[in-house]
Amino acid sequence: MLITDHQIEELSLGEKPLISPLVEANLNSYGYDLTLADEFLLPSGPEILVDPFNPPRFDKIHCSGVFVLEPGCYVLGGSVETLHMPDNLTGICTGRSTYARAGILVNTTAIEAGWTGIVTISISNLGTRPVKLHVGKGIAQVLFMQSGYLPDNAYSGRYQNQKEVTQGLMLSDDTYMPEKCPHCRAGGPHSGAHDITAWTAEKKDRDQSPSDPPPSIAEGRKREYSPRICLLCRKGGPHEGEHSSYAPNIATW
Repeated sequence: MLITDHQIEELSLGEKPLISPLVEANLNSYGYDLTLADEFLLPSGPEILVDPFNPPRFDKIHCSGVFVLEPGCYVLGGSVETLHMPDNLTGICTGRSTYARAGILVNTTAIEAGWTGIVTISISNLGTRPVKLHVGKGIAQVLFMQSGYLPDNAYSGRYQNQKEVTQGLMLSDDTYMPEKCPHCRAGGPHSGAHDITAWTAEKKDRDQSPSDPPPSIAEGRKREYSPRICLLCRKGGPHEGEHSSYAPNIATW
């Protein structure tokens, strides 16, 4: 559910404000316009082919007033504001139509529940002419959505507590620490990639093992299906499996 401007303002009070500093003029009906800071990262490495998980070098540039972005180029900017996302709130950061009409694309990205920091914003010039980026003015809009349930896993990734504009971080063997590896189903530090052929054979053996059968769909629903409003009976809270009337009544319902 989207939260309103007065809810955003209320959440920005206290020890962990949702938005700090909050500028009332940047509030809109269901969101907030992030202010463009004066620090930019411009890619400068000699690489012809770029690997997102082994990113090139960036030059840091400080610019007050106006930053001119050339055609076909992109730059990483940042927000003046720091966000403290509660565990039941997530955000969607989108571009502003004023810049979009001038050929500027701001990458749409999720701001996850539990994340804290300034927002790094990827800004691209898709047009054929240089465009001015105005420091100290709105560059992107964040829409905030609140859930009635807390997630099992709030954000705890590599970009937590960003204090400045941050380029992509290298994903090496040492940093690959999944909570549950998609290959071996184990957590913790991993070294290198798994052999996908071997993993497929192991998974097949595991899935067919009678000692550890996978839970049935009905069991999964009993354990996990707890909607706010059930689409069938219009009630909320835990549900015991499927409704018996669901299949025969689906055409008339």
